[in-house]
Amino acid sequence: GEFLAKKVGSETVSINGRQYQCTKVSFALTAFTWAWTGLFWYDQETGQLVQSGTQKGKNETILWQVKEFIFS
Repeated sequence: GEFLAKKVGSETVSINGRQYQCTKVSFALTAFTWAWTGLFWYDQETGQLVQSGTQKGKNETILWQVKEFIFS
């Protein structure tokens, strides 16, 4: 099947007291966008994936979040 990735917008994500300014991207199977949509938040400064989840209808569920960034 074909997938469609779309920039949804920008959101601030708070994890362990730290704020990340993120670009939010949706990812869906084009024939079944009504059934499932994956959501991904990427830090705008580093490009690092910060969190991911799913969307069904208007309900979002966060399934994964980064614990912390460690840069050397």
